[in-house]
Amino acid sequence: MTYKNNLTLSFLMLLIISTVHSENVRGPMAGVIQFDGSSEETVLANIESLLAVTLSESISPLIQGIKLTISGPEGMSLYRNSFALYIYENLNKNPVMNQMSYRGTQSYMRFMDFEKNVSFLIPLSDNHTMSPDRSSYMVSEDNKGDDFPLLFTILPITKGIPNSIYQEKINYHFSPVYFEKGSLQLNVFDKMGNPVKKNLYFQIDGNRVLNLSEPVIFETGLHTLTIRSDSGNEETLQFSLSPGESLVLDHILQLQYPTLRIDTIDGMKVFLNGKLIEESVLAQSFEIEPGNHVIRFEIGDYQLSREFNAEMQDSYRITMIPEILLEKQR
Repeated sequence: MTYKNNLTLSFLMLLIISTVHSENVRGPMAGVIQFDGSSEETVLANIESLLAVTLSESISPLIQGIKLTISGPEGMSLYRNSFALYIYENLNKNPVMNQMSYRGTQSYMRFMDFEKNVSFLIPLSDNHTMSPDRSSYMVSEDNKGDDFPLLFTILPITKGIPNSIYQEKINYHFSPVYFEKGSLQLNVFDKMGNPVKKNLYFQIDGNRVLNLSEPVIFETGLHTLTIRSDSGNEETLQFSLSPGESLVLDHILQLQYPTLRIDTIDGMKVFLNGKLIEESVLAQSFEIEPGNHVIRFEIGDYQLSREFNAEMQDSYRITMIPEILLEKQR
């Protein structure tokens, strides 16, 4: 093996060792972000300042990664490649605002020229589909979700940088990167505003879905939702999902309850399931619950009862007229 090859091998070994070796990281803490993906986060920091990011336990499963965009003032572009972004993981303590010293493992480094905004993609899922473009870089191809909290800092790597540059503010902007998916949660009510949670069946684009009372993830785009009830009632509606959207639909089910009309003579009292029906109600059809019912008629000492079963979407009419029986006596 030649001297040149030995030198190259030694350099590679040194590089590998340096990336896994725990290092001291010092600097004023510019911010500690708890990232949950519900909003974008921006922090301004100086050269050599630290910035920490932790992941919220409630982070949305629709998020596949984080996009960090860094921009600096024009004056910093005069010192292109004089700075580098460093990212550290495996921190020895949880980052807090009043703590300036940490130990961690350097997991990423990139030269910064500050001629234009540059972005860094941090995967948070084994199934991420993120890929860099001309203005972005992948921090890792692997899921970094278990490596948080992460510590970010931009450090000078050359000499001769004027003190004025150290007073300039660098913009760190964190935003969620979503899968091409969204979620749907459906709340179903009857026309009285009461939740309906039983005896309902759902289909999305013709495919059976067991439960929509909790968010269910679907591909983005236009979808067709079908709601069926045990009574045979069926309703169809459309909804659209955009990447990362968590859609909550409140739907009033247009159930066709059975109706009942009662015809009888004046002065007769009518009871349905033991409850007196007002005369004003008797003059028209009214809705009743599906199932078994008992209707009772009273006039004076005379009573007559009958049971019947009402089914959804059906209409019933009960006519009660006392008969007059005429008998010839011999």
